[in-house]
Amino acid sequence: QFKEKIDPIRLPFYQAEREPRNGSNEEQVVFRLDKNVSEALAAIAKEESSTIFATLTAGFSILIHLYTLKDTIAIGTPIACREHFNLQDQIGLYLNTVVLKLNLKDQESFIMFLRRTQQIIIDAQTHQIYPFNQLIDDLKIPRIPGQHPLFNIMIDMVSFNLFDRQFESEKGDGFENLNLGINAVPLNHHKSKYDIVINCAQKGTAIEIAIEYDINHYGNEDIAQMGEHLRTLFQNISVNPHQRISSLTFFKKPQLNIFPVM
Repeated sequence: QFKEKIDPIRLPFYQAEREPRNGSNEEQVVFRLDKNVSEALAAIAKEESSTIFATLTAGFSILIHLYTLKDTIAIGTPIACREHFNLQDQIGLYLNTVVLKLNLKDQESFIMFLRRTQQIIIDAQTHQIYPFNQLIDDLKIPRIPGQHPLFNIMIDMVSFNLFDRQFESEKGDGFENLNLGINAVPLNHHKSKYDIVINCAQKGTAIEIAIEYDINHYGNEDIAQMGEHLRTLFQNISVNPHQRISSLTFFKKPQLNIFPVM
């Protein structure tokens, strides 16, 4: 399914090269979905025997489609690769990358697209043991410095608090009996591997989303606006998940020229 070339995703406010900056080239915008929207999305996922991850991936893919008018997009996602029984009891990080190739149809409803998205994720998980680097070699995709061969946007479901990305010791975790001191260590990294990374977290009934972006290609105001568009899109989906993709909107009021002329 990747034999045909898929062009990199360039959002309307993408800039080939912004003013270069030394050191960090990554920043992020973090926000929470409204409580009623988070609960409605969870209910939709449950009713469809799906997951919050698939629901958020479907919604984000629709936003990309509405932004770019592309019908076929590729998004990467990391996956824990521990299928082999010899790895299950080992300590360490076994991580592979899978690519989700998503085809969007304007006349299709969000619910129907969610069902297809869930199946695509399941199929990708089935082949998670296939090494990503081997896939690139088998497809004979040329390596271009500074450009990912298959995708430039990644989405992930994480377990930490997106508003306070730190490890903190908790009472009762057993460390107090070992006479060990523990300090909080920031987990923020400052080198962007992709143009955009969407990190999602579900804390209780709340859904948190962090949009990490490469500041060499995107600006803070544009990504903040993208976050608002994503919030509005999910709100519209939560009200009526059976409406067609072509009917979904991502802005609250009519807006003209919200993107620069390309």
